[in-house]
Amino acid sequence: MIRFLLAIIFGGTIVLTPRPVTVVNAATLVIPSVSSIDGYGSLQLDVSSMIPASLGPFKSRARALETFPPGCIQATLFQGDGPSSVALNYSGESVFTENGLRIMLTPSREIPYSAHFDRLRISTSVPLDIISIYWRNVQEK
Repeated sequence: MIRFLLAIIFGGTIVLTPRPVTVVNAATLVIPSVSSIDGYGSLQLDVSSMIPASLGPFKSRARALETFPPGCIQATLFQGDGPSSVALNYSGESVFTENGLRIMLTPSREIPYSAHFDRLRISTSVPLDIISIYWRNVQEK
């Protein structure tokens, strides 16, 4: 229950890429240092440049599943030069926001509370053209 309240009260979404990026195959990015409040969180990729928001929430989410099959995108958050890392996977989840569609990558295990991540590696079998990347349910270091 405490984790849930922490996430509700202190959680938020921050942009990890100040300008949109394009990822073809793989990329490693330096990001603002982030840590998880409740042991979880999600990486959100704004794919509105590839799937227009004008389709509406239902058609956009259906198009996302056609364009991005589950498993086609993986990511890893890294902690400085240390050995700590967390894998995140795309399993077909997405969220429709007021600004468009974001596909979600979620961790396969709980994120250590003490870890502060400052690098992100994304691998994809589908080119990601002009996307913004967000991290949900964390606080900045």
